[in-house]
Amino acid sequence: MLGIWRSTDNGLNWTEIAPAATGTPGAFAPFSHSASLGQGTYDNIISVQRGNPDRIFLGGIDIYSWNYNGNWNQMTQWFYSPTNPQYAHADQHEQYWDKWGRLYVGNDGGISYSDDGGQTFVPANRGYNVTQFYAIGYSAHGDVIGGAQDNGTQANYHDNAGYRSHDEVGGGDGFSAQISFINRNILFTSVYNGAIRRSSDRGQNTFAYTPPQWAADCDPGGLEAGCGQFFTNFKMWEHPKDLNSTDSIDFIPSDAYDAGDVVDVPSRTTGKIIPYTTPTQIVFDDTLDFNPALTEFDTVITTSAPSTDYNLAIVNHTEQFDAIPGGAPIDAGDSIYLVDLDTTVEVDSYTLLNHYYGTNPLRPGKVFDMENDSQSYNVAWDTIRVQDYFQSWFAIGLGGSTDPSGVWMTRNALRLSADANEWFKVADGIGQVSTMEFSRDGNHLFIGTWNGSIYRLSGFGDVYSPAVGDSSIDWDLGHDSTTLTNISPGGTTFGLPVTGIAVEGDLDHVVVTLGGLSALHHLYVKPIMQQVVHLLGRIFMAIFLTCHITVA
Repeated sequence: MLGIWRSTDNGLNWTEIAPAATGTPGAFAPFSHSASLGQGTYDNIISVQRGNPDRIFLGGIDIYSWNYNGNWNQMTQWFYSPTNPQYAHADQHEQYWDKWGRLYVGNDGGISYSDDGGQTFVPANRGYNVTQFYAIGYSAHGDVIGGAQDNGTQANYHDNAGYRSHDEVGGGDGFSAQISFINRNILFTSVYNGAIRRSSDRGQNTFAYTPPQWAADCDPGGLEAGCGQFFTNFKMWEHPKDLNSTDSIDFIPSDAYDAGDVVDVPSRTTGKIIPYTTPTQIVFDDTLDFNPALTEFDTVITTSAPSTDYNLAIVNHTEQFDAIPGGAPIDAGDSIYLVDLDTTVEVDSYTLLNHYYGTNPLRPGKVFDMENDSQSYNVAWDTIRVQDYFQSWFAIGLGGSTDPSGVWMTRNALRLSADANEWFKVADGIGQVSTMEFSRDGNHLFIGTWNGSIYRLSGFGDVYSPAVGDSSIDWDLGHDSTTLTNISPGGTTFGLPVTGIAVEGDLDHVVVTLGGLSALHHLYVKPIMQQVVHLLGRIFMAIFLTCHITVA
């Protein structure tokens, strides 16, 4: 903001009533969240209260008022609840006073109005639905989700009172959004500057889901520039039955099974059930009694000052005392260093405590440690190893001044208990990402950029659950595990932002849409990986984006 001036003589003379914004903390800056983020070219409206020329209302991000010989006062807060009388949606664009003195304001959330001279406001959309979506996603059940400009992320599971009614599952500016095809309870939302959140309960609770290695140097979702690009872009690939998967689950049954029975094993990836047919009998004891022939003794020492008991079979210590008859005795006054507790104690007395073990004749050679209990419950003698064929890849394009061109990927998007650090940077030096698309088999990731390039990153199909530092894959782009190929015209660039990519399963066809309304051509098809050829042109792009295109 460069300043606000007021004239009382039809513009002959002007008086400054608000100075230029300097970025000083606490200074009047209606168009800025911070010193480096100004929005005066986007949200900027001023009006005078009807019948009161000495009261001015300014709309920036929020609404402010000014009285003659007074100061500017903030009348609304965009982050309040819509039920709060000081709430109006962010980014003001219009103000209108009617003949009864009511103030109507238009903003990114629609319409609000005040019937008390701008002291309080209420939303007044009443079914006025004009939300601008940046991106949408959907599940196999028909659930839909979308990231909306300044209206957060909206999800519709079709379980509200109205079929069109959505729930807000994320705030701010919503961008890429997705509901899992495999587990519809898992969804992903995003806001500006690289912030992504994941939910396992349809958005009731969400948690940050951005590579911590990248986020450590900036503030994803913060209003300061430099951490990711404004449009946060991600893409997920899922396979409900990837029979080539090398991932497995070690599952401990909670019941006994005969050979040929079916055991329901929950996938580590999604929680979905994997049916497993047992090749042999599965042994399980509801109640297990100890085997008297295996009973041993634990030495329990009692110390004084304070009086405390320590079981030397449980607490690690340096001196070895065999309390079984015939072994070395423990005498009162002996000192023992307890390693686990990093302390030395003096023995006052000791006792012997039975230590029990259980066996089952169906599993000869196996022994179950029952510790000091003569009876144990729900003892499983077998562990089932099952192929986990539920698979996914999750890719994020994280462009920004601190990391201008990074693409990161993980196998763990649907694994809610997996290590959050298992992310890998798979591409660098390609420019800021505008859109991405996986091939049908998940082996290839196509990446479009804002500067008009399109890349194919290949080699992911046979890489399962890699851990950081795993020798099975080297994410350096010079390694044979992954290859990065520029498939733009002539290996350079389209010259316009890539806004969409569609890929056939066998990579014979790649369809690319481009932005820029002043450009001549907007839709390209690349048949059988040859030179990209011009197919359609000019303003018909929006029509053809909704059509099925077949190329012979």
